[in-house]
Amino acid sequence: MIEKETKLSQDKRIICEYIGKENIRNCSDLRNKCLSDEQIYKQTHSNSYSKSDISINRLNKFYDQHLFRLSLKCQIDNKKGKTMNVILMNPSYASHMGLDDTLLNVKDYLCKLNAKCDSDFHYSYFIILNVFPIRTANSKFLECLLNKYDHNCEYRNENLNYIKTKINEGGDFILAWGADYHKTDEAQKILEELNNSKKTRKLVYRLNNSKGREGTPSHFTSRIYNKVKKELQLIEVNIDSIDDKLFLKKSGILLKA
Repeated sequence: MIEKETKLSQDKRIICEYIGKENIRNCSDLRNKCLSDEQIYKQTHSNSYSKSDISINRLNKFYDQHLFRLSLKCQIDNKKGKTMNVILMNPSYASHMGLDDTLLNVKDYLCKLNAKCDSDFHYSYFIILNVFPIRTANSKFLECLLNKYDHNCEYRNENLNYIKTKINEGGDFILAWGADYHKTDEAQKILEELNNSKKTRKLVYRLNNSKGREGTPSHFTSRIYNKVKKELQLIEVNIDSIDDKLFLKKSGILLKA
């Protein structure tokens, strides 16, 4: 279900979506209907490539009309509980029609937390937000797509304003956008808003600690999540400034699953 459209969505390309628990499924069959990464790869590696020339072969009308997404709200169960906000890097091919592998990992993580915790920590919903609102299943093309389809930063600015609204509402936020785009202006602005908020709890499921990635949150990509899912944690973090950039520091472990 498409919950609502926004002031920029006269072309219906930027949306908020909702999916009930009965429709949560693996939608890998939709992957090829979202963005053709092979087509993008060929163009970005051709001798005549320029950022302004990039075009995408879209095989599905939904993804063509809804290239940008502000949020996807997912129901976990019918119990009375809280809503977890999860900030990832950018939308892939998940939609109100089904979840992709990354969002299935988020759901699996929260279900395991629910099974181990008391009612104070029970989450009945999660809302997926993103540092960047444009859909692509391959992050290596993120910058190219943004330059092509959002060169005036209109969608990015609306996305940041939307996240700011959510932060002002308060609640629990899992940061999970990975290390690659942690130092971007968008991620840093989100961290600044969170750092100034007294109504939010800043969380991660894992902190990166490899050289050059210290103080950044791990993404829910299966490559990482599958390595740690047998010993899951809910970690509270503080936000510190190092060399004029904001990074994360472990404050304590709230839960183990």
